[in-house]
Amino acid sequence: MQGLLRGAVGAACAAVVALSAPGCKSQPRTQWDGRVVTRGELVADLPSVPASWSRLQMEGAMLAFRTPEERQLVLVNGRCGLANDDVPLVSLTQQLLMGTTNRATLREERTPFDGREALRSFVVAKLDGVPRFFDMLVVKKNGCVVDFVRTGPPGDEHNGQESFDALLASFHLRAPEAP
Repeated sequence: MQGLLRGAVGAACAAVVALSAPGCKSQPRTQWDGRVVTRGELVADLPSVPASWSRLQMEGAMLAFRTPEERQLVLVNGRCGLANDDVPLVSLTQQLLMGTTNRATLREERTPFDGREALRSFVVAKLDGVPRFFDMLVVKKNGCVVDFVRTGPPGDEHNGQESFDALLASFHLRAPEAP
């Protein structure tokens, strides 16, 4: 079971990273000091990452974490200035789910987030034939798109929910620096 879980987490991570960061190879390097994350033009406060989460280094991912017991994966991704990102939040959310099958949307809600409207979606789907839940939030602000994804095995949706919600509540995208 642990091997299947690790494989599913790895597959989930690879799929979400590939889809949430188009052009991964050209993404600027991410800098994170535990409170502020910087990637190219994107600078954001993110001070509430739980100490119990293990950071993962993944090509293309802005930030990736594994929660305790290695049951869930949390990804934070962002990019700025891409013309093809000027699409509705629903379309950006659907991009995160490409490559999954047997999707069932449990809940979808528009919610205020960092001074903008965001779309938060709760979905159960299969990734490489393995059932997963996806708790996703997508927001567009200051010419940037930022998405947050928490994924794990079905039935584990409520574990880690408070920590993920605290992470979301602590996020603030800074305005781009004037040239």
